[in-house]
Amino acid sequence: MHDSIQIADFDINITEVLLVHRQTFVHRFRWSDYRGGRRMDGLVYCQSGEAVFDFGASICTIRPGQMMFLSANSSYTVSCSSMEPFVHYTVNFRVERPDTAEQTAFSEIIGGHVHYVTACGNSNIYLEPFENLLSSWHSKRNGYRVMAKSVLYELLYLYFTDAGRSLRNKDDYNQLLPARRMLDESYMDNVSVAELAALCGLSETHFRRLFLKLFGTTPTEYRLKKRVLRAKDLLLSGLYSVSETAREVGFSDPNYFTRVFRQQTGSSPTDFMKG
Repeated sequence: MHDSIQIADFDINITEVLLVHRQTFVHRFRWSDYRGGRRMDGLVYCQSGEAVFDFGASICTIRPGQMMFLSANSSYTVSCSSMEPFVHYTVNFRVERPDTAEQTAFSEIIGGHVHYVTACGNSNIYLEPFENLLSSWHSKRNGYRVMAKSVLYELLYLYFTDAGRSLRNKDDYNQLLPARRMLDESYMDNVSVAELAALCGLSETHFRRLFLKLFGTTPTEYRLKKRVLRAKDLLLSGLYSVSETAREVGFSDPNYFTRVFRQQTGSSPTDFMKG
């Protein structure tokens, strides 16, 4: 990507989710089914190992914790380049193309002109949605396609905002990474905003302002979203009651958990379990 390309604002409409799966390629295995071109869009996330995507004019390597958008009509081969198997999640889907001639990072990626691989530091925030997406897809419960779309929208948002941050605000983004990692890895703990700010060497006021600017939400809301995302997975498993789920994701009060869950999903935990 060129530094002159900006992410700008972006919007996307998913028309159909076609397939969600988790695959393993062993060392030197080469996949060439898309050498003649894809007929749908895709997202691929590397859980372990390493793979090389050869697009002809460019080559991209994807490593653990990284994600890449694969545009419809893009042509490539992919091979496992590591001794460790390339374990990856893939979702195939279709989106409407934006009707714009403006050259932005978003339009270049959607158009298949740029192949962007996300930074390595966000593996936790990508892995959970992919796991939830796979679980929802295989459950085939009522509304599973809607659920799949909702999780895919989240992943696409994370992907394209990461692409934007790679081109601008890089210093600010790197400065917030200690707090972001703390929230990703310890979202069940009630670490205060002051403690998060101190991790980044910032005043609490500046930290709050910068976090909202870069991530589009407050640190508290970010943590709540992580908890609700995990709660969805536990509820779908059928192994946890609402009260047990609340405790597992860091809520001491089940009633408060229910209110937060309803605010973020539009349904109560009980209704969500019923599908």
